[in-house]
Amino acid sequence: MSKSFDEYIADKPELNIISKEESALLKIKLGKSHRKESDWTIIKNILTSHDIITVNIGNQTNGIKSVHGVLCEENKLIVFTNMDDCKKHLRYLHALSLIDRFVHIESLPFESVIDISDQTDMPILIDVANEKNRRLIIYYPHLKKLEAAILAPM
Repeated sequence: MSKSFDEYIADKPELNIISKEESALLKIKLGKSHRKESDWTIIKNILTSHDIITVNIGNQTNGIKSVHGVLCEENKLIVFTNMDDCKKHLRYLHALSLIDRFVHIESLPFESVIDISDQTDMPILIDVANEKNRRLIIYYPHLKKLEAAILAPM
C-alpha cells in the first residue's frame, strides 16, 4: 500500500508532502536525547515548508472528531508527517472500534494546522503512536512553541 501512495504522490506535484528522506531526518533529530537550536531549526523548516497529513473522520464517534478537517482526540489535534505513521494510528483506532473503517485522508499546510490550533486552543500532536518510548512533537498554542515528548502507550 505504501508503494501505491508513493506513486500517487509522485503523480501529484501540487501535493507538498514531506519526503521519506526528510521524514527520516525528523526522526533522527527527534531521537536525540537533547536537541540544539540548530536541530529545532531543521525540524521547523521541514514542517513549515510542507503539508501535514490529516484525517477527517466526518462524523464524531466515541469522542473522536474532526476539527476543521483535522483529527481530534481528547481535545488534541492529531497530524502526521508520513503515511506509515498515519496508517498505524488509524489501524489502532479502528481495532479499538473508536473510528469507522472509512476516513478521509487529506493534507494541509502545517501553518494552517497551527492556525486551527491557535483558534481552538488545542495542542497538536505530530506523529503520535502507540509504541513504547516513541517520541513525538507537540505544538502548544498558548506557548506558540514546539516541544519533543514521549507519550505513554495507550
